[in-house]
Amino acid sequence: MEAYYFYAAVFGFLFSVFVRSLIAVPEWCLAGVAIGIVVCAGLICVIRYRWLVLLCVFLVASFVGIERTSYAPIALPPEFNSLLDKKVTLEGTIVVPPDLRESSDRLTVEVTRDSVKTRIIASAGLTPAFHVGDRVRVSGMLKTPAPFDGDGGRIFRYDQFLAKDGVFGIMQPAQVYIIGRDSSAWLSFLRILEYIKDTFDAAVERTIPQPESALAIGIIAGGKQGLGTRLLDAFTIAGMLQIVVLSGYNVMIVAEGVLAVLRTAPKRTALIIAAVTITLFVLAAGAGSSAVRAGIMALLALTARGTHRTYDVLRSLFAALVLMLLWNPLLLTFDPGLQLSFMATLGLVLGSNLIEKKFLWIRNGTFREMLATTLAAQIAVLPVLLYQSGNLSLVAIPANLLAMPVLPAAMAVSAIAALCAFIFSSFVPMLTLIVGIPAYILLAYVIGIADYSARIPYANIILPAFPAWWLVPAYAFLGYVVWSEKKKAAQAELARLSSALVSVK
Repeated sequence: MEAYYFYAAVFGFLFSVFVRSLIAVPEWCLAGVAIGIVVCAGLICVIRYRWLVLLCVFLVASFVGIERTSYAPIALPPEFNSLLDKKVTLEGTIVVPPDLRESSDRLTVEVTRDSVKTRIIASAGLTPAFHVGDRVRVSGMLKTPAPFDGDGGRIFRYDQFLAKDGVFGIMQPAQVYIIGRDSSAWLSFLRILEYIKDTFDAAVERTIPQPESALAIGIIAGGKQGLGTRLLDAFTIAGMLQIVVLSGYNVMIVAEGVLAVLRTAPKRTALIIAAVTITLFVLAAGAGSSAVRAGIMALLALTARGTHRTYDVLRSLFAALVLMLLWNPLLLTFDPGLQLSFMATLGLVLGSNLIEKKFLWIRNGTFREMLATTLAAQIAVLPVLLYQSGNLSLVAIPANLLAMPVLPAAMAVSAIAALCAFIFSSFVPMLTLIVGIPAYILLAYVIGIADYSARIPYANIILPAFPAWWLVPAYAFLGYVVWSEKKKAAQAELARLSSALVSVK
């Protein structure tokens, strides 16, 4: 019964956050929820029906979700409105590691006016090198982000996409000058992590040529800008873009790798070091929503292992989502990356075993498992992916099946090559090039798959835009399929046990 209370609270919270993110909930509606909580609580004292407790838990979680979302900023503060569509100069601090593009640096700058803070995106030149914590003076035309047209008649709500990060203004282009450095502890910590990541990226580039080095950086630490437009398009068409975006798969590999290295260490020490390593890894890679979600799940798994408790991956997935939304409720509706990451993980949890049972005729267990997990993730994300981009990749499954097996090895040998480049490049530069050869071969193989798959005629189809409510029947159908398959499996297991009991008697 405890599980029912947990999911009642989760779905109440998620439903209220979703609704409140899209519309303003009237005060009378919120008052109605509060009255419902009081009435349910009173009835529970008299008649202790479980459905009443579930309803009360749902309403309490809904109230919390509405209230939390109400405090999330969704627009530029009024103090900045008089500056819009004018060339202005503002001073602020870079609060997020710069996003380096091919021809510009995208800086997230927190600016202050009349003691009110907000964030803006400033597109600066590639020189000088900017870092998190830099105090800067930004000059340019201040505008609010605007939606723009996407593929298949879609409209990308760029304003909402930036709003989830608290960004409500843009300066493109902008003149940015460094005027000092913020000495706060948090920004100084992020600056150190940024320096470590930049050092790692430079070491990779010394031992592995482009574009393979850009792919190595992407699969290890996140970041796809170095691949260039052509290769990014190829990975997108081939349905392999998740490979070059830091995701749960990367975090899982790091966690397992750390535990494998520390297998001889005391258990508690190994778990603590693994938890710290995962946290630093996610922060150094930019703390993207999918990586944060995976990091929280990994930390919950380590906690369960350390406290000798059963780890329920489905509960962990929803708990991670709720924790992220308590921090930033706008992620649920306005972050496409989190939506895809969550649905892919949900598909793996609920569908991979069911799909694997359909392929028992495949004798190779490793290939069978890989096929099942690939299909489960692809099917789970397909409706929301088609809604967001319309990109229906017809080569995604074979392309991922060919590429995924080499990724753990590619990550490992790329990291080893970077370590050797960092230590030996000044003394034995030829050694760093030799050590980078295995990484280059594996990375070139992955790039070759993406490139070749994208060049296949009709490799992908861009479907026209469709309303969001179409997602409801799509996922309702998938949910029904999973439920019916699990029901059949349970009935088969019950029949097997009954038959075994009869034979014993």
